Amino acid sequence: MGLKPSSFESIDGDETYLKVGIAPDGHALCHMAACYRYHLPLTREAYSFMDHRFAGHPPGKPPKNYEDEEVFAYHEYSKRMHGQLQPFRDVDLIRIVMRVLGEHLNFRELEQQKVISRYFPAAKHERILELHVKWVCGMGLLWCPEGPDDSVRDYFGEEVAFFFEYYAFYIRMLALLALVAVAGVVLNSKVMLSSYFKLVFATFLSLWAMAIQVIFQRKTARARQRWGMDAASSSADPTLPDYRPELEGTRRQAFQRFLSYGCIAGACLLFSFIWGEIALFCTKGTEAIATSLLIRVCSILWGNVVPLLAKMHNHRTQTRKTKSMTVQLAVFKLFLYLSPFLRTAFVANWTQMTCAPNLHQAAEQAFNVTGWPTGADPEHLDWLHDYRVSDWATEYKGVPGSYVCIWGCVPQSCATYKTQRNTTKVF
Repeated sequence: MGLKPSSFESIDGDETYLKVGIAPDGHALCHMAACYRYHLPLTREAYSFMDHRFAGHPPGKPPKNYEDEEVFAYHEYSKRMHGQLQPFRDVDLIRIVMRVLGEHLNFRELEQQKVISRYFPAAKHERILELHVKWVCGMGLLWCPEGPDDSVRDYFGEEVAFFFEYYAFYIRMLALLALVAVAGVVLNSKVMLSSYFKLVFATFLSLWAMAIQVIFQRKTARARQRWGMDAASSSADPTLPDYRPELEGTRRQAFQRFLSYGCIAGACLLFSFIWGEIALFCTKGTEAIATSLLIRVCSILWGNVVPLLAKMHNHRTQTRKTKSMTVQLAVFKLFLYLSPFLRTAFVANWTQMTCAPNLHQAAEQAFNVTGWPTGADPEHLDWLHDYRVSDWATEYKGVPGSYVCIWGCVPQSCATYKTQRNTTKVF
């Protein structure tokens, strides 16, 4: 295959490393790139053969974007185009080698079966040292480099480069937010405008959050164009070994995907049912502990189920499989961890009733939990007779007697008002 394997032991001799490489200027690399139709950018000399204007750009030079950056076109590698394409980067070598190995080996299965402990691209000390000086030492730590960094992209790839770009862009935008906050504190120390400033700062914070997302999306689109990611994404991601192309477009494939979505809904319903049973049989002191344990156990179990559900979708590439697993994992876990809050905030007041033979006893039970309204005397409950009972209590008549049940939001304060008969009542 043109790969160069070698092995060596660790310093203490307890591990054996197997290194697989490829010559960056060899015929094997060129042959693999041509077979995989790998995309590479054109050189600046390739544009010298273009003697006509293209899209308003001068002839003989690569076009430039709005930020005056050269945008090179990407082309499939072929031996005929070898002299007009830029040389392979480190990340290109890694992608091609991983694609070749991925067609013959399943690394995840090798890890699960303990054949190998892990697999990873080898680092280059010189390149790591350059990135360390640029991003960590000196002003790089206080003020991150601006613009998409080609050095990070050429070594780690586009995904890691976008992470560093967002990290640097977010830190720079925080400076604007800090200036507004400092100005507000200084102004508030001289003029008492605390309530107005909080409202203005909250509005500015919302606009700032939306603005950085929109601006970064534009920067990302410009970087994707300059890096040729739309062309490279289709050729860089290898096909998974368990992908079955004969299932694409069949009813079986559609049924498996529908079944995986049904499993997510069924897991949410099952959790709600078990949680409801716990609430019935546990006391208030143990219910919180039991709920926490239930959420933890369900989270661990769902983490083991998600790979099986993603396998039912029959994804072709690892990128698609990872995105599917992320969505399936996030949907259930968001429901799992937000359920206690949503229940307490929106559901409990309408599902948990306080019932008693009469309104006085029901009010005592309800207010002993939520606290008595301000202005109400717990020792004298005559004001309950004057309150409109239909607003927050309903009378249930059954066997062996009648019961008054209270649910919903109970009053938090009491005040006096004038009736049509000019009498004062308390509610």
